[in-house]
Amino acid sequence: MKHYSWSNLSHHIPEVRAWQSGLRWPNGTGRRPMHCISIAILLVAMLVFPACDSTDPLDPLETLESNPVATKSFFSDAQWTFIFYLAADNEQEEYADATIAQLLAGTGRVVNHPQILVLIDRLSEPGTEIFEVVSGNKNTLETFAEQNTADGSVLADFANYALGLAEHDNVAFVMKSEGLAWRGIGRDNTHDREIDDQLMPTGAIAEALTGKGIDLLVLEGSIMAFMEVVY
Repeated sequence: MKHYSWSNLSHHIPEVRAWQSGLRWPNGTGRRPMHCISIAILLVAMLVFPACDSTDPLDPLETLESNPVATKSFFSDAQWTFIFYLAADNEQEEYADATIAQLLAGTGRVVNHPQILVLIDRLSEPGTEIFEVVSGNKNTLETFAEQNTADGSVLADFANYALGLAEHDNVAFVMKSEGLAWRGIGRDNTHDREIDDQLMPTGAIAEALTGKGIDLLVLEGSIMAFMEVVY
């Protein structure tokens, strides 16, 4: 890779040349506009530091896979159960499928991974499925008729079922769906006429999950990080 000295760099970048010579800057003042200084610094960094070699271990999983001892050590403490509630009976079905694909790909590349239990309710087809992800494979546990996944009682029933299968003391519960801050999460378009707001209220989430020994709750939906959601 070609490197430039500061004097050579000033020949190619007018702002740097003006900085050295004390000429007025393009904005017509004697000041050095911050965006010009930032551009100069960025270009210096790009020219001085070579690009990463393609053999750099950018993927930690690839590095671990090539070292069985490191792999065993790295994942020996993966003592977690992850429970996913994918309320995708709405426009979020594509993103739920992407989550499932990531879970399958990720667990297929490691020797020891957390236990993963998933409920999926789709818009494109009737029915609700519960399955476990094991080493890149989807093992179906239960299938049900169409469920209203915006109903807190459905969430509570699934939580009880999944927690009964949990193999580890540490439990993370992930709800993924459409969200609307304090109004709730988990829109179900198949049953949208049965409930007023078409979303599971945050109060229903609290009622369904409180006191069940869940260590980490993730609400993966739009604007669900509002302080009002906590209360």
